[in-house]
Amino acid sequence: MKKFFAVLLAVLVFTPCAFAGAAPMQPGKWLITTKMEIPGMPVAMPPRTVPVCYSKKDIENKKVIPARKGCDMKNYKVNGDTVSWKMVCSGKGGPTTMTGEMISKGTSYTGNMTTVMPGGRKMTTHISGKRIGDCR
Repeated sequence: MKKFFAVLLAVLVFTPCAFAGAAPMQPGKWLITTKMEIPGMPVAMPPRTVPVCYSKKDIENKKVIPARKGCDMKNYKVNGDTVSWKMVCSGKGGPTTMTGEMISKGTSYTGNMTTVMPGGRKMTTHISGKRIGDCR
């Protein structure tokens, strides 16, 4: 169960960051909302919204993708307004794989990510972001 919550934390940290390299995205303060669906959970997890500031340099240099020990970003692609990626994280019970795709409209984005944990347990994360102003 501890591993499961570590994966949830990684999803919340990496999800908004994975999309920040797309050319159409504008720098500034963003509100990022994630909603996770986990089959078999007795109670649905509520959506989580967090503010994130992206600078122009962060976006241009893809510096907003944090390095995480034991994880490799693979197949990161930007095609017009669409970003797709695959991240594989190693762990004691086996690898955790996260694949996703997001579409940017400059001041907003939407997307989905599927996480497959060791043992085959899956969860889907629905992601949306909206630029709300400049960073201060």
